[in-house]
Amino acid sequence: MSASLIEQAVDEYMEKNPEFTPPESSQHPAVLALTTEMNPAIVDKFGGIIEFWWAMFEAAKSWFKPNEDSLEYNYFRTRLFGALGLSVHTDHVEDMNEIWNAFVAWKNYGLH
Repeated sequence: MSASLIEQAVDEYMEKNPEFTPPESSQHPAVLALTTEMNPAIVDKFGGIIEFWWAMFEAAKSWFKPNEDSLEYNYFRTRLFGALGLSVHTDHVEDMNEIWNAFVAWKNYGLH
């Protein structure tokens, strides 16, 4: 369900912002939702950074196979890890750790 929610948010953003130019490397919703230009609007739409990352993680489970060797999967994983690092010494660190740990359980064991 989260995949369709992320995809819908990306589509809505692109409809409201026709000047948005997707990156040449990929037009996958995971990449688009994480672009510098689009990401703040998508995060706001989901109600905050934690809600956004939970939605992205749930979406990723339907978009990708664990440890998939693709640009989009690697970009998602790298950005999630970066968000975890940025959460250190913030009120979001515990929530981001929970998301990261759920991702690792899914990635390594197919759990969650």
